Amino acid sequence: MGLGILMILVGAPLITIGIWAIKDSDNWWFRMFKHILDDVEQNDVTLSSMKLRGVMALIVGILATFFGIQRCFL
Repeated sequence: MGLGILMILVGAPLITIGIWAIKDSDNWWFRMFKHILDDVEQNDVTLSSMKLRGVMALIVGILATFFGIQRCFL
């Protein structure tokens, strides 16, 4: 049961970050981790790779939450 709760607590923020990365991939927070200055415009490849990472985080978050719920209640 404890592992299931931990999986839910890890999965929920991953879902949130994934949705955020897909919707707003030109955010200052993502720029900070890629070491891109604020006055530089990102190219399409960088934005697409950030959206792809958002999709991957979303999938992992959904799977972790699903398996966590399954472990807690079944």
